[in-house]
Amino acid sequence: MVFVELAELGKVFAAGDAAGVVESTKAASDTYAPIGGEVIAVNEEVFDSPEFINEEPYESWIFKLKPTCG
Repeated sequence: MVFVELAELGKVFAAGDAAGVVESTKAASDTYAPIGGEVIAVNEEVFDSPEFINEEPYESWIFKLKPTCG
């Protein structure tokens, strides 16, 4: 990874909505909200050092959602 676009805190997404972008040296791809909810946290570490996603993939969350009901 060479770039990560983070979702905006407080933004509300439906399940499947595009919620950001990740970019490698070969392609850029959208990231999608796995569930509907409000963004309550973003991982600034992957914004500042996107290569962390490659080095520690299981520790490299991009954003956290508070699920919405309904």
